[in-house]
Amino acid sequence: VFVLTIIFLIYRFYKNYFTDEGYLMLTLPVRTSSLVFSKILVALIWTVLSLLIIAVSLFITLGHFDAIQDTFNQLKEALSGMIANNADFIKNELGVSVGGFTAEIIVWIVLYVVNIYLAFYVSIAFGQLIYKKHPIVGAVISYILLSIIAKVLSSLYVYVVSNADFIANAIDTSGQALQFTLIGTGVVYLIYSVIMFFLTTGIMKKHLKSVFKKNMNVI
Repeated sequence: VFVLTIIFLIYRFYKNYFTDEGYLMLTLPVRTSSLVFSKILVALIWTVLSLLIIAVSLFITLGHFDAIQDTFNQLKEALSGMIANNADFIKNELGVSVGGFTAEIIVWIVLYVVNIYLAFYVSIAFGQLIYKKHPIVGAVISYILLSIIAKVLSSLYVYVVSNADFIANAIDTSGQALQFTLIGTGVVYLIYSVIMFFLTTGIMKKHLKSVFKKNMNVI
């Protein structure tokens, strides 16, 4: 269900903006950036819903709801007790409160998911430029190239960070190392997302102009 949801959302992005249907969508009195942002927001919502559906399906498939609920309650109580008894230790290790660290994880997950969708979106957009006759093939080629570039940049980032003395001197505990890794990769995802967002909207505007000229010539 989760994989099918992602595939469907990516397909709808292509169908809505890079086919004949896209001409009608892109001529609406709405900014291109707003259209892409709305797609990202919808993708996030559907991703969460698909995960909830999976969870409910597991409950239905496994049965024994009382036993499963008791297990979850026991885990919740154990986790709450562990946090309550070690709150000061966790804060000293991580440098932030448990609530703050939880918020950071949620933001990190959102940035990661947004990064995934935008990687597909910008690949679809680039596919229109490099292979107009077969845009899907162009999108696949673009995704592979972008993945290679992202891997190279990520490796470079890891190398620089792991060899930076000022970073090593600033980190005293394993918790702080985890905190630095979480924030660092989150910032990288944010930068990637911003770049891919503006690349996608820019290509969409160019695509709209070319389609508009084509339709005017037909008329």
